[in-house]
Amino acid sequence: MELLNVIRARVIWLLYIQDINPHGKNINVYIIDWLKDKYKFLKCPSSIYERNEGGALVFSDGTFKGQDGSVISVDLAIYNDGFIADTRSSTKDTELFIEDALYSLIKDFGLVYKPEMLRKKLYVSELTLRTDRQLNNINPRMQAFVHKITSMIGTDDSGLMELSSLSFWWDFRSSNGQSPFQFERTADIPFSERRYYSRAPLHTEDHLSLLNEFEDLLLG
Repeated sequence: MELLNVIRARVIWLLYIQDINPHGKNINVYIIDWLKDKYKFLKCPSSIYERNEGGALVFSDGTFKGQDGSVISVDLAIYNDGFIADTRSSTKDTELFIEDALYSLIKDFGLVYKPEMLRKKLYVSELTLRTDRQLNNINPRMQAFVHKITSMIGTDDSGLMELSSLSFWWDFRSSNGQSPFQFERTADIPFSERRYYSRAPLHTEDHLSLLNEFEDLLLG
């Protein structure tokens, strides 16, 4: 499986933001400029009252040094119950950014953070990939089934149709907040380009490892 690009490497930390400021220090007039200056965000809220529809303070196109020393772009959304950060590098880099931002905030403003305050971590890895394997190959009888579909439509162009999406979803009752695992053809791209999209609730490196194992299931 060849990685073409990282679409999104998202990390979500769920914690009650008010708990890191237990004595109500007035940091509201400073926090936006502090984040802008530290991470060079190109787009920031004009005040703490400028929030998106979900109630978040949104910071876009910031700068952070990743684990390999390269400079990467970061986005950050601050909610009352946690942080969501995105990069196009890896979830490991994204998590390093959240850690850096949180611990720097605690230090510079004299706030409080204990590891037990973190209620949950969630990951979303979205990738564009290339492979020579086809999803039809997951079952040797699949091509015959595709041919049956096209013949019932009234065409013999079975080579122009194939199984193009496979997803694994969580039971709705689980309410665990995890994203599904998906692997599918990239929409509106010719099959000949062999481009696929995949999403998983994993670290980027684990996602790639799982996809290489999945590729082995596609015989031929």
